[in-house]
Formats: sequence, structure tokens, C-alpha cells
Amino acid sequence: MSLLAVHLNDAAISIHDADRVLYREPGFALLEDDRLTTGNAAFAQARLKPRLIHNHYWSELRTEPLPDRRFRHLSAADIVSRQLEQMWQHVSGDAVVVAVPAYMDTASLGLFLGIAAELQIPVAGMVDAAVAATRREYQGAVPVHVDLGLHSAILTRLTQAGQVQVDRAEVIDDCGIIALYDAWIRQIAEAFVQQSRFDPLHTAETEQMLQDRLNDWLTAASSGDTVPMEIEYRGIGHSAEMESLELVATAAPVYHRIVSNLRALYRADETLALQLSDRAARMPGLADMLAARVGAEIFLLEPGATARGLLARCRDMRRG
Repeated sequence: MSLLAVHLNDAAISIHDADRVLYREPGFALLEDDRLTTGNAAFAQARLKPRLIHNHYWSELRTEPLPDRRFRHLSAADIVSRQLEQMWQHVSGDAVVVAVPAYMDTASLGLFLGIAAELQIPVAGMVDAAVAATRREYQGAVPVHVDLGLHSAILTRLTQAGQVQVDRAEVIDDCGIIALYDAWIRQIAEAFVQQSRFDPLHTAETEQMLQDRLNDWLTAASSGDTVPMEIEYRGIGHSAEMESLELVATAAPVYHRIVSNLRALYRADETLALQLSDRAARMPGLADMLAARVGAEIFLLEPGATARGLLARCRDMRRG
């Protein structure tokens, strides 16, 4: 049987087979001229047309009309259905198993299963994403899985007795990818203003350029002391440079909230093993701050670890 793994983190809804990523797009939707576009195409317009963008539909999966009057004819369930439909067009499989984040409650998961059934997506099982990602035993330590969604950080304390299970999960609102990206984009724009007298937030087009290139600059910040940045607008190049530590300092308010919530998940006499998703590990300075402030050993997961772990746990299904 051909088995696929779906990871429902809205920072990057993804689907994998045993060998590769088949689909990976964020939980963004663009409604324009009665056309609903989701994923990367919507994210590429997020700074150009912010009033037409919606990105809470996975974390607030309901059937009620959306509160924004521009989207009143839609519910979050409608948009999730559209994205799942577009996702399923890219793949084929006999069954899927799904890794679900802690911010999706029982009602949301039931609604998701109903939508999947309507689209004839054969869901064979669902597993908590932190459990799916955990493929090793942390001897003598309490494991806590750390991941980021679009709007929240997700901390999951796990038990290891017999098999990995969720002990307790904390969802920290306004502590996700969007909060970090917004803060970094404002800071980077200020660096361009100060160093080149060019304000990339003056036009939506150049603001979108900042968003499009942010991941590359974050990668540079994680691997070097300085981050060179350049954008071209109307044939003129503009450049700026930042210290990597400046980006870490800007993210500190979000990081500190993660630290505070982590400390509430364990006792002083417990040894903590922090398991960071690839997404969390890419945030400049986050792993170092957690190691310093929490005093835990840090374990960084590889890209796609949740899906691979999910498929490994369900290997018997593939033999069926």
C-alpha cells in the first residue's frame, strides 16, 4: 500500500512519501475578484495585498463565517477545503497518516476529517506532531518538543514510558513565525533607511521583496556574524548590512516568552532535553538562548523529521 504523511503545521502544510516532499506550502489564502488562492501563491502577495490575505484558517478551523467582512461569505473550513483540494491534486496514494499540531482541538480535528472525507482523501490515522517527530529515547531526561506555527509556538512535554506520548502541551499565542517575520522586516527596513537612505516599506512591492528574501538572510545570520542584504528597485540597487546579533535581539521578546513557558513545564530536579524542529532551529539565536536560559541539552531535528517519524511509526500500514 502506498502511504503518505501529511504534517498540518500552518507554517508549512506538507505531504511526504517515503522518499521526498510532494507538497509544502504555508497556510495563506488570497481572496481577489472572487478567486480564492492558497499557499505559496498567496504568500507571494501577502505584502502587496495585505487586506485580501487570511492566514488564521488552520489555527481557527470552524464553520462559522469569518469575522472579517471581506471574507464573510467564507468560513475557515472553506479555505482549508480549498487548500487540501489543491494539495491532493499534486499527489496520489492509497492512504494518508496525519501529524497534527497541539493548537488543533478535538472539534477542529473532527471538522478536518469531515473535509478530507468530502475530498476523498483516505485518512488512515492521526498522530500528535511532537510524538511523530520523536524517534529516539532521551535517557534520564524529560523531552520537550519545540515547534513554531504561523501564530504560535508549540511546546510539548513528552513521556517515554513504554512508548512516546504527550504529557502536556502549551500553545503560546502571538509567538509564531508571523510575529518574528514582522519584527525582522521592520528592523531590516530601518537598516536600509539608515545605511542607504532607502525605505523598503515605502512601497508594497519592496516590502514584498523583504519578505521574499528574509529566509536567505536568516540563514546567513545563523552561519555568520554579519548579514549582507541587497534589493533592487526600478533598476537601482540598495544595500545594507546587519550584525547577526541584532536579529537575535529583535526576536528576544518572542524567545523570552518561549523560555518562560518552558520553565513551567518541568521541575527544578528534572533534566530537560529540548528537541527543536527544523523550523525552530532555523530561527537565529533561538537554540542558543534556550540552552543558556533553560539549561537543557539541545537536539536539532532534520527537515521533514515529523513526516519521516510518522511514516516509520505506520510502517505496518505500508505492508498491508
